[in-house]
Amino acid sequence: MKKPFISLATGLVAAVLSLPLAAQPGPGRGPMMKPDCSKVAEDKRALCEKEIAYREDMRKDREAHRKEMSAEREKMRGEREARRAEQKAAMAQAQAACKDKAGPDRKTCLREQMGGAPGEQKKQ
Repeated sequence: MKKPFISLATGLVAAVLSLPLAAQPGPGRGPMMKPDCSKVAEDKRALCEKEIAYREDMRKDREAHRKEMSAEREKMRGEREARRAEQKAAMAQAQAACKDKAGPDRKTCLREQMGGAPGEQKKQ
């Protein structure tokens, strides 16, 4: 009873431990490397060069998109910082206006100075 169990367990452990090795790519070009068109037959060389040009165009498009998104993020970051600075200045002004009050009166004063309760529309 013990011998079949040990051999079965040993085989299972060996199989599980060898799986990561089988998943490793072998020598050769990876998916992101340029194909070597000099080793391709003459009739398929044009197709190989088209593939290289296509990959290059896709790479350039990705880089351009990343630059656009980076510029957009910087613009949004600047707007967010400006909005935060404006909110901080408004809060400081409201606290200065309500410094002589305490408790619920202070909360009410701050709310009025800041433009009302959260979710409430500002009165114009």
